[in-house]
Amino acid sequence: MRTLFEDVTETANRDDDPKGGRVTLVLWLVAVLSLGGAYGAYYWVTHRKPPEPAPAALSLDDVAQTNTAVNRFNGFIKAGDWEEAQKMISREGLERLEEEKLSLRESLLVERKNDTVVEALLTPARSRTTSTVRLDCAYLFADRSTKIIPLTLVIEDERIVVNSW
Repeated sequence: MRTLFEDVTETANRDDDPKGGRVTLVLWLVAVLSLGGAYGAYYWVTHRKPPEPAPAALSLDDVAQTNTAVNRFNGFIKAGDWEEAQKMISREGLERLEEEKLSLRESLLVERKNDTVVEALLTPARSRTTSTVRLDCAYLFADRSTKIIPLTLVIEDERIVVNSW
């Protein structure tokens, strides 16, 4: 067992050692850097931007996804951009246009093909099967007349497209 006198002697010997002051300084520096690093890691973890959520799986049961697809389609029709609207049609719908030998505008609007669509709105009417969703759209024209056209949506090539009207 050590006595108090031996501890004093040991302390005096350490103080006389020229490396003793540097070792103490290095240990204090390591301690301060460790505390700073721990605080920095804590700050980074608590203030970092959360990761982006994974995109929702493509589903015809999701009303938001089907409404978005139909609203994009109707937006192209309102803008008169029939080429972009035709890109949102399924292969079956494109085959139907080829068989009829009509453009999308002529096939969709029939007797109103020369009129401009002022507004295109979704109606509350919906029906669904396991692989399709049917939504009714009201197309408003400049003369204040309305034409309701049912659009059937399907999933094709990992996107929601218009299959029939």
